[in-house]
Amino acid sequence: MRALRYKSLMIVGLVLTLGLSTTFAGDKDKDDANKRPKNTGILSVETEKAPLPVFIDGQNRGMSGVGTGFEWYLTPGIHTVEVKGPNGAVYTKEVQILKNQKICICLKVRETTVTKDCPYFFSLEIQDKDKVRTEGDIVTLTANYSGTIPSSLHYKWTVTPDTVTGSSKLDGLTITIDTTGMGGRTIEASVYVDDDLYDHRCHQNISTSIPVEKKPEPPVPHICDEVDAPNKDQAKARFDSCVLQLTTDPNASYYAVIYPGTDKISTTVNTYEKSRKWMFDYLVNKRRIDANRIRIVQGSTRVKTRFVVWIIPAGASLPPIN
Repeated sequence: MRALRYKSLMIVGLVLTLGLSTTFAGDKDKDDANKRPKNTGILSVETEKAPLPVFIDGQNRGMSGVGTGFEWYLTPGIHTVEVKGPNGAVYTKEVQILKNQKICICLKVRETTVTKDCPYFFSLEIQDKDKVRTEGDIVTLTANYSGTIPSSLHYKWTVTPDTVTGSSKLDGLTITIDTTGMGGRTIEASVYVDDDLYDHRCHQNISTSIPVEKKPEPPVPHICDEVDAPNKDQAKARFDSCVLQLTTDPNASYYAVIYPGTDKISTTVNTYEKSRKWMFDYLVNKRRIDANRIRIVQGSTRVKTRFVVWIIPAGASLPPIN
């Protein structure tokens, strides 16, 4: 958050009193003395860089001199002198004018800078901040403020890379970000807050980083074993390795496709119905596989009966049957 800074102007001066009686030796001084009204003193006001309005006893008496003071003849007594500078700065001085004396006021404008904290401070909050973001998740960011939000604030959200889409809500205090396509990358989000109340000198920029993990690859089935025209003992020995894989993944299932053969043995001894029955009995009764995890289907015909066993992880699609 940037601090609020503003400039303050003040007029500082030096006041000198000079006796005129000691300066009348020259011809010019004699001429000045002859022009000066009797029983008066002189007020001289000099400013640096630029002339400034001079008020004497509340009346505008013209402009100050630059480099050389501008002079006014005043009656003896107390007079109030005001010199008005830029941006409302005023120099005020009561001076005592004495007969045959000159009061010199030499002024300069001094500029100072005042710094104070901005009157607002926002924090950035991520909804479910401890959640691991995965590609495709929607992320919600909110600029939080403790107390009543000052009026006339403006909010500008920035999200990078520019391929990320975001939409602002709730008068700019909240933004939602779609992380689609951002797997393995980091989103940078920031909000810039400023105001109309302090001439835009007071503002805040807060940001955060959102790492996005890649979306996990979907599980795929894989062939555990393929056996052509086996006898029962050969098939059981071969399929035991598939049973072992099931025990290491309790969520996987056993998926067998039996392609019935057209030869004599296949159509008499190893028909689909007979093969299906002994395979199911072996897996359930001998290997104690839950029947709900077993699926046996019939494929198209082959020259000889063929068994293909798949292991199907949880969430994977079933393989096509041809």
